[in-house]
Amino acid sequence: MRSWPGSRRRPPNWTRRALRPNRGAPQRPRFLIQVVADEADRLSAGEARVTMIVDLRRLRPVLLGLAVAACAPVSNGAGADPLADRSAALVAHAAQADGVLGACIVDRHGAACANGDRPISMQSVMKLLVGMAVLDAVDQGRLTLDDEVLLTRDDVSVFVQPLEKLIGPDGHRTTVGELIRGAITESDSLATDWLIDRLGGTAAVQAYLDRKGIVGVRLDRDERRLQTEIFGLTWSAEFTDPDRLDAAIDAVPPDRREAAFRAYQNDVRDTATPRGLATLLYRLGDGQLLSAGSTRWILDVMGETGTFPDRLRAGTPADWWIGHKTGSSSSWDGVVGVTNDVGVMRAPDGAVIGVVALLANSSAPAPERAAAIAGVSRIAAETHRP
Repeated sequence: MRSWPGSRRRPPNWTRRALRPNRGAPQRPRFLIQVVADEADRLSAGEARVTMIVDLRRLRPVLLGLAVAACAPVSNGAGADPLADRSAALVAHAAQADGVLGACIVDRHGAACANGDRPISMQSVMKLLVGMAVLDAVDQGRLTLDDEVLLTRDDVSVFVQPLEKLIGPDGHRTTVGELIRGAITESDSLATDWLIDRLGGTAAVQAYLDRKGIVGVRLDRDERRLQTEIFGLTWSAEFTDPDRLDAAIDAVPPDRREAAFRAYQNDVRDTATPRGLATLLYRLGDGQLLSAGSTRWILDVMGETGTFPDRLRAGTPADWWIGHKTGSSSSWDGVVGVTNDVGVMRAPDGAVIGVVALLANSSAPAPERAAAIAGVSRIAAETHRP
């Protein structure tokens, strides 16, 4: 496995699935073969149809050459569209998923997508965007990664927040850099919401995206407000006590819970199109959105992500590099709102690829949803063209 260029940190050695070899074997013809040249205009001018009966033994060298040519991938041919095979593979893969799979792969050749322009809830994928906006502030000299932070109980957010357990009577001291790391690698909501507040709110993150020309990606709420609204609640400071939050959720009537979940499924807030996110990730990996130092730093951190290794990481070949950010929502009546993973891949030849898999409204079990996402990174590798 290879580290990102310029990085001193080696990406974690997660187990990956190897690419499946093509085990199909052509049957050997005997004695005679009929060669039909149909649509002869593909080879030369004219539309003649030619049928020949030939002795196989005399044309064995020619036939071997034709067989080799027929087995060569079309995408590697001179003048072929490098995105054609990738687009077809993504569309076919998405059609087999339970739910709506928005998938997109972007490299120097362009974008190949399935449901690429459909807005889908990002969930914790948005924590990567927050980290990028903070690093942009670092690049501008408004913050440093070493700035000290004192966390208190007033900073507690909701659900996934490992930092919450570290806050004692005197608080917990950390740094801006460690908060970004926790938000990305552990999906820490407390770290994310503190960083959003430090920037001046979600509008500041959106302003960064707009300034960089990012299209199809919007951030409207912090984790506190997004997650409580999905359960039919309005954020209150009392919910910094996890027990009170759990009690409030349990007290929401089922009809209100269902209405809130249905509203979330159709909400345009905090959504992104797969095409927009994949373009952002390609540009991030290509060094277009942050300084060189900040780009290396955040890619290094993304490579440390430990959440859900059975998603994009599972579909990435062992000799490729990937840094990624996952996202997941709650469910209602057996339907999971979203199961997401997005990342930057690096091929053995050094090519940068942005890859996105957002699976919405699926009732499939977790392993099946993860496999659908892993299939997207596998397609990215299998269809890669320098």
